[in-house]
Amino acid sequence: MSATVLEEEGHTLKISGVLDRETAPDLLRQLQARLQQHPGEQICINLKGVTRSDSAGLALLVECRRLMRLQQGSLRFESLPEQMQHMAQISGLSDFLQ
Repeated sequence: MSATVLEEEGHTLKISGVLDRETAPDLLRQLQARLQQHPGEQICINLKGVTRSDSAGLALLVECRRLMRLQQGSLRFESLPEQMQHMAQISGLSDFLQ
């Protein structure tokens, strides 16, 4: 089983490890709980530590952005891995993740 770690430093959430269909559901629950603590704020998700991702990881980011918009907040992504950038480009989500 793959391990994914979520750390919070102020308004930055750092994700490290594998972000795939196995790890995404648990990570989404963790992220939802953290994001709900910051309504109306600007949050950064740093993905520098992500070693591998698939489309479930990309879907997780889209859902996080949706959740923050519902809370009148904003979300930005930092250090998006090249693999995720490529998937976002193919999926037409590059601008959405900016």
